[in-house]
Amino acid sequence: MLCALLQDGGRTMFLESCEKEKVCFSLPCVLADEKENPLEVLKKIVAEELGIDCQVGMVALAGKHNVGSRRRKQFVNALAFTATAKNYFTKRKVKWVAMKEAKAMRLCRQSEWLAKVK
Repeated sequence: MLCALLQDGGRTMFLESCEKEKVCFSLPCVLADEKENPLEVLKKIVAEELGIDCQVGMVALAGKHNVGSRRRKQFVNALAFTATAKNYFTKRKVKWVAMKEAKAMRLCRQSEWLAKVK
């Protein structure tokens, strides 16, 4: 699992979406194959999902993400890379929050692993 940490002034951009009629938040994420270049894959997915041309940097957070069900867990490595952009304008609904505050928000399934990262 690869995620982009688009940050500006100490705040991180989270995408707003609805799951079962409840609002939740997530980072731009993608499941990637081990053979693929993670920086290129992440840059491509951010451009496709958000329309933002970003520069992907170093790994900022690492953890484990459950890609299986709640009953039959199957964990994969989850990496969040720092990403910067000249222009953060997107047509998607987003929320800018500090990472400490993000752990208290309702996170989407693909970003739940962030709550366990110290």
